[in-house]
Amino acid sequence: MNRLSSDINVTLMADIMLVLLIIFMIATPVLQTDVTVNLPKAKNPLA
Repeated sequence: MNRLSSDINVTLMADIMLVLLIIFMIATPVLQTDVTVNLPKAKNPLA
């Protein structure tokens, strides 16, 4: 008998997760650069 198999390919899913992990490990330090923002001063110091 030829039955359809509905198993999840865990190896492919693990490979994709490892690639995503490596991409995020490389991208995170690049995105954490210092950005200076000039905020306006408040007119009322109590607010």
